[in-house]
Amino acid sequence: MRQRGFTLVEIAIVVVVASLLLTMGLSYFAMFAKSQTFGAARKGELMVKEALISFVSRNNRLPCPTVATLASTDAHAGEEADPALDCKDTIALGASRMGVIPWKTLQLLPDAADDPWYRRYTYVVTLAATKLDASTVQRMRGSMSMVNATMRPVVVIISHGPNGAGAYLPAGTRMALPANATLEYQNADNDETFSAREEAQDYDDFVLSLTAEDVLNPLIERGEIRSARAQTDALLHQWLDDLVNQSVGLDGKATTLPMTPPVDAWGNPMQAHLNITDVCGTAGNGVAIRVVSGGEDLSINNVTDQVAVAKVSEIKNLVLKQGKPCL
Repeated sequence: MRQRGFTLVEIAIVVVVASLLLTMGLSYFAMFAKSQTFGAARKGELMVKEALISFVSRNNRLPCPTVATLASTDAHAGEEADPALDCKDTIALGASRMGVIPWKTLQLLPDAADDPWYRRYTYVVTLAATKLDASTVQRMRGSMSMVNATMRPVVVIISHGPNGAGAYLPAGTRMALPANATLEYQNADNDETFSAREEAQDYDDFVLSLTAEDVLNPLIERGEIRSARAQTDALLHQWLDDLVNQSVGLDGKATTLPMTPPVDAWGNPMQAHLNITDVCGTAGNGVAIRVVSGGEDLSINNVTDQVAVAKVSEIKNLVLKQGKPCL
């Protein structure tokens, strides 16, 4: 009995089906590999974020960038630029400074400074947030802006994606900038405005922007630092106590507030208002003294104001406790 072989048609069908399966498999593998690479870019940025938060915890400030043109073989590669000299030799972008990740300063391995395409992450930081001053952490505010967003980042970290346009290389050289009309040109044009969006035909960057709150809130929640609002609240009440004691010293008849206003946690002078000039001669329990900080937006008479008050009864009670008449 003769065995029947495959016909040409059957062989053709098998080849077509195998080709389709292979194509689908390769397509799936390519998508999986792309997803893994993109995920690694995000993961790298988040690792730098955690290192920045730890640095702030130890130093009460953010680090300067590393000078982007230093090759990885340079002895100073990975070290932050000199914060005492306004992050010397980094790229000045208005009130910010640009370079690459200072991996040595952040106690990271060298490859933490590179994205999955072996190019440096760009690191931009608000200059004022790098100052060698104990109050820097409390006064930290962002100087940059994001397209189509109201946030004011204090740090922006950029992987320039698969095409690498505008990225610095480990050799210290920079790849060609993206075309002027492309979406990602915003992340390489050396100004303080950046763009974070979904992947598009002319956009493959990965951008992580951090506000001062993003950096400080984990430390506040762990009790490692006090928030600027908490510190300002303590300063307000301390100043209010001083003003009340001054009023008591004058038998509740203070007519001026000669004390020099202290500054709040953002470095701005607070204000005091003497609403009642003769506490002892005043009936009722209105607000005698009111002290105010403009809060984080620095503007008095705004929803972010922080206020502390002393009422008439409080000052009268202090006067009586000191054995003075309050007539």
